[in-house]
Amino acid sequence: MRRPSLSPLLLTACVVVLALWGLEAWAQTEPMQMSALPEAAKRGMGYFAHFVVGVAVAFVASLPLGPVNLSVIQASINHNRAVALSIALGSALGELFYCLVAGGGGELIIDDADTVRWIQIISVPVLLGIGIYNLVKKRPLPDPSAEAAPKKPRRKRTSFLLGVSLNFLNPLLLPFWMAATAWLRGHQLLTADTAHLMLFCGGVGVGTFLLLMTVAYVGARYRSLMSHHTQKVINRVIGALFICSALAVGYMLAEPYL
Repeated sequence: MRRPSLSPLLLTACVVVLALWGLEAWAQTEPMQMSALPEAAKRGMGYFAHFVVGVAVAFVASLPLGPVNLSVIQASINHNRAVALSIALGSALGELFYCLVAGGGGELIIDDADTVRWIQIISVPVLLGIGIYNLVKKRPLPDPSAEAAPKKPRRKRTSFLLGVSLNFLNPLLLPFWMAATAWLRGHQLLTADTAHLMLFCGGVGVGTFLLLMTVAYVGARYRSLMSHHTQKVINRVIGALFICSALAVGYMLAEPYL
């Protein structure tokens, strides 16, 4: 039995810390020193800084336990790392999309109450269905050698679509990125031009995937140490949390009428 390792988590944390340190050093560079640099170098530093900001913000924003994190944990335990990474990739693309929308005029969607309401309405049965499925589904004991078995493309495609759907149907994601981009622009960490915005959003996608990849790797590593009963308990807890998420969104829908 292989000993579980936290090396991916430590490596990811080191990358983020070094990125933040580099960003702080760049932000504290004296204006006279900056003016001595060639124009191309200054542009390159600006592009890199926007990418690093995107990675750092998305990594930290993805830390709280939510539907996507839960799905990645569950996939890494019940299936294998490849399935979990498919969910992570789909989620990262959804995060990138909402970041682009927020940076390019998301207030148009936020101001459209019908659009926001429909996103909430659709997300309730989806989250509720996933939760109930996890509570009632009986799973056989996972095969410890599943990681070495041939991967099923269909399962990975389905997992990818699940990751995309969970983020697209998250009614809080667009308001969050609207607030985040506004704050970053207010502190001169994000500029409005297209090139910088695209690099920032690319960093958001990378940061989201980096965090979820770490979750998937650690979950798959610890799978071999879990008994069948422990895995069933984890599945039921995850199902209950999905149901709680559906109830929370349902309460947001019903609150104006209470």
